[in-house]
Order: sequence, then structure tokens, then C-alpha cells
Amino acid sequence: MSKIYSNVMLDLETMGNGPDAAIVAIGVITFDIEGGELGPGYYNRVSLESSVQGGGVIDAGTVSWWLQQGAEARQEIARPGGLRIADALHQTAEWIGNTCEEGVQVWGNGASFDNVILRGAYQRAGQTCPWSWWNDRCYRTVKAMHRDVPIERIGTHHNALSDAASQAAHLIKMLAPRPPDGWAVMSEDGRIITWYPQQDHASISAAQQYPGAILRAMRLEPQ
Repeated sequence: MSKIYSNVMLDLETMGNGPDAAIVAIGVITFDIEGGELGPGYYNRVSLESSVQGGGVIDAGTVSWWLQQGAEARQEIARPGGLRIADALHQTAEWIGNTCEEGVQVWGNGASFDNVILRGAYQRAGQTCPWSWWNDRCYRTVKAMHRDVPIERIGTHHNALSDAASQAAHLIKMLAPRPPDGWAVMSEDGRIITWYPQQDHASISAAQQYPGAILRAMRLEPQ
């Protein structure tokens, strides 16, 4: 039986940056934070003409931005043969329904971008969005809270599936459970009395024997 995932990273390529932006590619990939692994993904290019016919908006600034991006990313969205937006939305919903649990959490790069744009496209097409609004999650917020953790690019930058995979792998690195860097012996008012940097049994035992103090596992944060 195939694994059912509870987290999906979404990435869109668009020709605008507002909530009604015209979509030209949809990429989603499942991932398991605790298991530290990426799962299966889904990708489709979308016909720009059909996106605009469906109410998507083109922004001149975004078009200019695309003209400055790498040739591989530009050629991918310019190739003929993209799906009609209604078909792309239907296939994306079907894929999420078959691959993810009912309460799947959908992550996007910004609280007002990917998730909002795709949900708006579903509404304009008269289709049901395949996740609930309360399961929206913001990758950009987590990234801002972990500036010390670098992202490693997978595939082509500004390809929707490649970016979704890169962001999911980065999120796993930021959120995956990590053992403590050491053990702090703290006073009741929160002051660190002494520090045991090792993670072995001997250092834990030594810290536990410190008189009148509280033992706490801690991570070392960069200065």
C-alpha cells in the first residue's frame, strides 16, 4: 500500500504577483518531516491563454522579471502543449486526493502567494479546492526563523516542481527533530550555571548530579 502523506509543498509559476495571478505551472511534492524524506510529486504546465480566459491576471513587472531568468526555466513555461487551467486544477486535486490524507497541510512560499492564488483559481473555475484553508502553512515564515539553515537547490530554479522539492527539503532540514548540542545546568531563575557540551551518557549523569539545579537539553544557537 502506498504511503499517505500529511504535508505537501506547493509552488506555482505565474505571470503576476497578485491573488488573481495567471498560472503557467503547478508543482507539488509530498514530504515527511519526521522521516526526513521527500515523497512523490506532481507537475504540469498550464496554458497561459487558458489562465487568462479563466480570470488570471498578467502583470507587466512579472513578465519583465521572467525575461531576466535562466533560459531553461523560461523555455519550460514557453513550450507549447500546456494544459487548460480547468484540467490542470482537476488533475492537481485528484493527485492530492489520492496521495495525501484528508487533512493535508499545504505549504507555500508566502502567506499571500501560492496557496491564495491556487485557491482563487479553483473558485473561479467552480471547482473545490483540495485542502481546507485552515491547513494553509507558510514556508517563508519558517525560513525567516531559521536564517542559519541554507537551502540547497534541486533541479532548475524557477521550475515549479524543482522549487517545491528544494523548499520541502529545506523545510525538513529546519523542522526535523534534532538532538541537543549539550546539557545546561540551570538555576531556578533561568541562569545557566554550567554547560556540558557532550551528548553522551557520562555528561548527562554529571549534569544530573549538580546540586540544587535544573537539567535542560539545549541547542547552541549561532552568535
